[in-house]
Amino acid sequence: MKLLAITTSTPRGGVALIDDGELVALVEHEDGMRHAERLFGLCDEALATAGWSKTSLDAVACDTGPGSFSGVRIGVASAKGVALALGIPLVGVGSLEAMAAPAFAHAGDVARVAPVIDARRGECFLAVYARDGRTLLEPTVVPTAHATERILAHDAWACGAQARDLDGVRLVAPGGCELPSARWIGKLAAARAKLATTADLATLEPVYARGPDARLPAVAPDYRK
Repeated sequence: MKLLAITTSTPRGGVALIDDGELVALVEHEDGMRHAERLFGLCDEALATAGWSKTSLDAVACDTGPGSFSGVRIGVASAKGVALALGIPLVGVGSLEAMAAPAFAHAGDVARVAPVIDARRGECFLAVYARDGRTLLEPTVVPTAHATERILAHDAWACGAQARDLDGVRLVAPGGCELPSARWIGKLAAARAKLATTADLATLEPVYARGPDARLPAVAPDYRK
């Protein structure tokens, strides 16, 4: 199965091509403000590197978040567009689980991992996963000052670039788990793609873990005045 995987939920944007679970091509950039304008160029670059055509793809995978609100929307909407145009299934993979996977691969004796992503405003996104595949804490947003407490409560090791700023946690050394990577989005998606269908286009939704910054005014303005 040939699969295209993308991630845009954090400053690291990327595209990976996976064939039967193995990485064929990976193209990344570190400019979160340019995901929308660069994403399809990265797709073309990866396809050219692998010598694949768009019509050779069997499935598309995307990072569903949490992360940057606009970044998550860009990734999910773009992946849906590609899947719809090609008539192929879409697979969603969470950004935090895509960080946990390389952490487990890198640290073979770690039983529980808590990936951490900067959510800004003094907050972070985190979740806790067990090596056996269980989700012990669903993706959530917490004040950064309380993140260590939540991680230690699950006896977990932390991973991610943001985790380095936390006091009192055990850190998984960098092993590709600093931010979500399209490589691991693709690897996790490849294991699920056989169960995916084109119907997932209608049901797959972003995981924001908190509401948008924009809010409707409490009292609607009276434009007649």
